[in-house]
Amino acid sequence: MSTEHHQAPARGQRPHATAGAVRWILASTRDIVAPLLLASVLACLTRLVALAIYYVAGLGLIRASGLALALPGSAAGYGVLAGWLIALALAKGVLRYAEQYVGHKVAFLALARLRTQVYADYERQAPFASGAHSGSMLQRAVRDIDRVEVFFAHTLPPAVAALVTSVLVAVLVGFGVDGPSGLILLGGYLVLGLLVPWLGLGSLRRAAGAEAAARARTSRAIGDTLSGAEAVFSLHAQAAMTDRLGRAGRLPGGVRRASWVRGLRASAVAVVPWLAVLGVAVAGLGRVPGGELILLLVLTVPSFEAVRGVEGFVGSLQESLHSIRTLYANHLAEPPVAEPGAARALGAAGDGLQVQDLSVQRQGRTVLRALDLELGRGERVALVGESGSGKSTLAAALLRAVDSHGTVLLDGVPIDELTLSDLRTALVLVAQDDSLVRGTLRENLTLGRTGMTDATLAGVLQELGLGQWFAAQREGLDTRLGERGSRISGGQRQRLVLARALLREPQFLILDEATSALDTHTETLVMQALARRVDAGMGLLMISHKLGVLQDFAEVIVLADGEVIERGSAAALLDRPDSLFARMRRRELASIEDGV
Repeated sequence: MSTEHHQAPARGQRPHATAGAVRWILASTRDIVAPLLLASVLACLTRLVALAIYYVAGLGLIRASGLALALPGSAAGYGVLAGWLIALALAKGVLRYAEQYVGHKVAFLALARLRTQVYADYERQAPFASGAHSGSMLQRAVRDIDRVEVFFAHTLPPAVAALVTSVLVAVLVGFGVDGPSGLILLGGYLVLGLLVPWLGLGSLRRAAGAEAAARARTSRAIGDTLSGAEAVFSLHAQAAMTDRLGRAGRLPGGVRRASWVRGLRASAVAVVPWLAVLGVAVAGLGRVPGGELILLLVLTVPSFEAVRGVEGFVGSLQESLHSIRTLYANHLAEPPVAEPGAARALGAAGDGLQVQDLSVQRQGRTVLRALDLELGRGERVALVGESGSGKSTLAAALLRAVDSHGTVLLDGVPIDELTLSDLRTALVLVAQDDSLVRGTLRENLTLGRTGMTDATLAGVLQELGLGQWFAAQREGLDTRLGERGSRISGGQRQRLVLARALLREPQFLILDEATSALDTHTETLVMQALARRVDAGMGLLMISHKLGVLQDFAEVIVLADGEVIERGSAAALLDRPDSLFARMRRRELASIEDGV
């Protein structure tokens, strides 16, 4: 058996280019983005109605001044103009609300879709996602996805509105009032809508990446500090952690340069419309009648409102695009092992678990070499050895969580021909550091499974020596356990994790130091419960440093530096004083006597 391990493409490689990331996100949400076209139409109407309000108000003011005016609506009475103002104001409010509603509905549906996609990507890369930090993973699942909202709700509708409004106003002014004035307005729109947004775009893009990296470092530093809060306080390391947090959030000089670029762009946004007013005034003097020129000047600054928004969303769009590239890179990251092309199904119970000549390499070093193992249903096998001998690596290889070479058969079927779901249903691993989720006792025991009765849940708790504790909980199965089970002891956490595994009724159970936090009496109760499960047909592979619980095991495999150096029953190995198993047992007994 050989499984392939795929790494995510390196940052900056072609698959992570913006165009590819944008195509991916549009393809992922194509069935829900169609209403953005409606939002774009509503945005255009909103901007045009806003200009119409200025137009009608200008007509009234110019008429009150007594200046001659020969434009549509100039002959209307004050009552009619007031009615138009009220109607247009109401229409603008309705259109603006509808635009925002449609655009943000699409955006939030897209964000929900992306969150599901990101979780599916994480799940696909589980359970041993190498190099992943929980803080960075959380940032991708929350902050990066939130920033994508700009891409959907604040990009296409404002861009379309800016284009349509600018072209329409320039054409109407150029052909209906004054050609040079129309050209001046068109030039101002082009400067504000195209030139200014491109000003320092590369600097802003780099700054967006640097700021995102700083946020990721800060998130990781905060996560490390919170997860190790007890150690930080007990070692009085608050100052050191604060200093680390400060270094993590430090921004490079490029971010400060980007701030200057933002300032220049903001200045241009403020100045260009008034330069256009000056240009229109100069061009229209002596050429355009006074009333029409005044109305044109009144409309000039508001007509820039649509293109003014382009500069705003282009700046935010850089952060949004960076987040999209990050999510795309996460999507491209391959799992440690791939699903088989043509999966086979597990048949009836057969030969059990057979491991032949299994080897594992990590970073060019062999950590497990030529291991053979057989575990049938109703059998117990123990795997022991000093730290770093390769015990946990075997557990990972059996679950196809690491690249391995050799043959592993489950009821005669190579495990790389089984779906990961089928494999990990038949083989269930309980590790020393398995955690509980923030939720109730019931949620932790079932963990997404349905159909389990309260009696079944209470029964497995009783089986593992938790019956008295459970009876004392006033809220019963609805008792909240806190963050990672912080409201209960370490031994209780381990037994709840084991209970969760037993409720799945696995064909084979792998325990990797899963009883390390239990006292001798409690561990004896747990081992008796496991023995009953084995007698009922479950296979048990137990990895442990605590050798006293292995006395009844007919097969004990001893590892050293990734190789099997001893195997046999616990009693037979203890009868050999020079065996590693016997020496480890003597050290264990000495530690118990010394109270260590």
